[in-house]
Amino acid sequence: MSRFPSRPPEPLPLRPLGAESPGLTPGTERWGKLGSAVCLLAALAGCAAPPPAPPPVVPAAAADTGVDGLYKGTSTRYEADRRDCPHPGLVQIYVQNRQFTYRWAWGVDVPGTIQADGTISGGSGDIQLQGKLDGKQMTGDLSNGACALHFTVERRFRGA
Repeated sequence: MSRFPSRPPEPLPLRPLGAESPGLTPGTERWGKLGSAVCLLAALAGCAAPPPAPPPVVPAAAADTGVDGLYKGTSTRYEADRRDCPHPGLVQIYVQNRQFTYRWAWGVDVPGTIQADGTISGGSGDIQLQGKLDGKQMTGDLSNGACALHFTVERRFRGA
């Protein structure tokens, strides 16, 4: 015996629009239309934009030191007794909590600190850093005895 019928099933009879469905009483047809309308409204409500999210909680920031921010400027080389001295050029320093690093060469960062009186000091290995912050302008010198750079940068953006 085959799992499939030998002949196709009879098509369902079509009824004219607005005609009562067979087997339903006149009141139940109305409930079917009302149910369809409710389902349509529920579907449309699901497409509505979700309510806005509450504002994010921002952690309390560290107290602004008045010097924090992004400083940009240039450097010049004033001593080069060796061929491997760093190249002068554009400088970008980000100061946070009075701390920053100066990129001496690839893979060599020199940490620095800005004191309350504007004095800048720092160093790494044989590289010494000293300078001064005056208002929005920071100037400094880095030297290892054979190579030396002078930099001048100005605060472009205040730290948050």
